[in-house]
Amino acid sequence: MAANSRSPFPLQWIRFIPALLWWALSFWLLTLPGSKVPAYPWMDNLQIDKLVHIFLFTIFCCLFYWPLLHSPISRSSRLKWLVTVAIVGAGYGIAMEFVQKYYVINRAFEFGDILADLCGCLLGWWLGKKYAMQ
Repeated sequence: MAANSRSPFPLQWIRFIPALLWWALSFWLLTLPGSKVPAYPWMDNLQIDKLVHIFLFTIFCCLFYWPLLHSPISRSSRLKWLVTVAIVGAGYGIAMEFVQKYYVINRAFEFGDILADLCGCLLGWWLGKKYAMQ
């Protein structure tokens, strides 16, 4: 394809590699058996687990927004992308809690983790809106 021709999908696929790697890392972390997850009693009181979920899902959304920073797509398409990624991220977080409940040894469904995942997606959406909508 010539350098000046327009692709029907203006987001370059190679820019999604960091997001896909992050997704794979988060999937691995979220499906670790409970016996492999380090346990520190003092961390339970601080709810570090919830902060980890917020961090995982904020970065998840931001990395999927990354390709927008260097693309010629319209403002309305960017906004649709931001909303879609946030919704997919939230769905992924909810689905992973069910995976932990039914398929991962010594892991449990926690509504608090879902709330943390949703907070991470909202924070990611806000950051994406702030930086990718410019």
